[in-house]
Amino acid sequence: MDGACESICRYFTSALHKGVGSLRDAGYKPKKREWLQKAVIFYALEKCRNLLAHDNVPVWGRFSMGEMPKSEAKAKLRRLMDRTRGFHSLKSGQTKLSEYLVDFSFSDYKITELIGSEPMPPGGKFQLLLAAESEMDEKEVKVLEDFIKLIDVKSAYKVLVSRARVGDEKTSLINALQGILSRHSRYEPKLEPHWLFVGIPALSDWMDNWDHPTVLAHHVHILDPSAASPSLTPRDDLWVWEDIIG
Repeated sequence: MDGACESICRYFTSALHKGVGSLRDAGYKPKKREWLQKAVIFYALEKCRNLLAHDNVPVWGRFSMGEMPKSEAKAKLRRLMDRTRGFHSLKSGQTKLSEYLVDFSFSDYKITELIGSEPMPPGGKFQLLLAAESEMDEKEVKVLEDFIKLIDVKSAYKVLVSRARVGDEKTSLINALQGILSRHSRYEPKLEPHWLFVGIPALSDWMDNWDHPTVLAHHVHILDPSAASPSLTPRDDLWVWEDIIG
């Protein structure tokens, strides 16, 4: 695991906590707004963009949030959250970004440059820098189904975000993830060693305990590429609650 991977986890968890706090301060309640939790996750991942930049090549991100909600109250919240985004956010009048292969990804250069509808800069080569899947369903199988997509995608960094689990549920998920890796021929740890598995609190619980976040269930694991068999190693020390991004 390299320093960039550790920094990605720290930036991501820090931005998550800040994003949840912003929603709480604005007086919003999550209820069953699945898109709201996805927005917090994806916007936090966007904060990691500069960690992947290299050689003055622009880093482009993509994900799908669906169309702007028809409810004016929900649309107002969506616009509020969109304004918190930084570089390469939605253009004026655009309400949806297209995902590519996975829920969220960063790449060198754009899809439009790759397919030729825009000119590729001289010497430019498209590649995925980070691929992420997010599945907050309580059913373990839903997380596993999304995880398989990450194995099949070629990317320098891979991130799986799921609802934090405790006790037997946590053990079951970790064992299931390791089992899939051991049975999948596409898993090549020496070629793609940088994996993050981040278990985050439910949004409603997070808001209720924002001032005392350490009581919340959360966990971080990485993959040990040197292990004889796939092994997820706990790294909860990479979780950051305070704002380190500004």
